[in-house]
Amino acid sequence: MGKFKILVVDDEDNIRELIRDTLTIGDYNVFTAVNGKDAWEKLDVLRPDLVITDVEMPEMNGCELCNLIKNEPAFCKIPILMLTVRNKEKDEIRGLAAGADDYLFKPFKPALLMARVIAILRRYRVDTES
Repeated sequence: MGKFKILVVDDEDNIRELIRDTLTIGDYNVFTAVNGKDAWEKLDVLRPDLVITDVEMPEMNGCELCNLIKNEPAFCKIPILMLTVRNKEKDEIRGLAAGADDYLFKPFKPALLMARVIAILRRYRVDTES
């Protein structure tokens, strides 16, 4: 199947770099976007296997991006991991209701991020093969 493609969406350079560095060690092809609008514009060309998105971003936030992805037939099966400083139960529920497949709080441990990515992609591979 080749390397999985992951689109990382965050308006903070250091977070994008940390996630990219973590996932590159895991042998993933990592692409980045600076906000939801930028990510939406890249989706058709990239066709990622996973989107990791921050919630709070300018122009288009993570929940808006998630809603767009899940309501677009060409992209609706792409799993989404939300990554955010919003760590209240209501925020997590809001993200999951928007269509996120998983939710991870900042600051995060790179090993936990990697474990979540592996688990999501394992489920994704099973879902797309059945």
